[in-house]
Amino acid sequence: MSSGIYTVLSGAVTRMNVADVVSNNLSNINSNGFKKQRTSFAAVLNDATQTGSAKGNNFSTIGESRTIHEQGVIADTGRDLDFAISGDGFFRVQRGEEMFYTRTGTFNRTADGTLVDIEGDQVMSMDNEPIILPAGPFEVDEEGRVLTQDGVAGQIGVFDLPVEELEHRVGGSGIPVLVLPF
Repeated sequence: MSSGIYTVLSGAVTRMNVADVVSNNLSNINSNGFKKQRTSFAAVLNDATQTGSAKGNNFSTIGESRTIHEQGVIADTGRDLDFAISGDGFFRVQRGEEMFYTRTGTFNRTADGTLVDIEGDQVMSMDNEPIILPAGPFEVDEEGRVLTQDGVAGQIGVFDLPVEELEHRVGGSGIPVLVLPF
């Protein structure tokens, strides 16, 4: 069998992976907090000299797939529980025993007042505690402090992390989250 078929196959698989990344970027272009991904290519040479009667194979692969952490557009949604981060940082959410990081600030309030993201994960405070919203009216200032009639009820945590160490994952509803590997 011709060794050229493997080169063609590796190119087709690489192009399919790129199409997956591009389609994910396009389908989430209007998702709050979404961070696009970018790919680059590499070639793997089976025979470094590529001499003789073309015995060396040249396979193409995706050299790198990385998340682009640029500031997105901030828009007013009209919801009291939608938040955005201007500049660096991530919201920290807890799912079971795991901590995740996201820029998606579409939050909800559970029956007991716990602030959760759209996956139902608890939004964490600067002190790594779940945020419990009061039953009455509240406001959130630019520092993320939850202000009530009785004072400060907590502060929504915004954590500055080394983005090059974060691993990209997708949650159950398709919203991307990031995790620090241990």
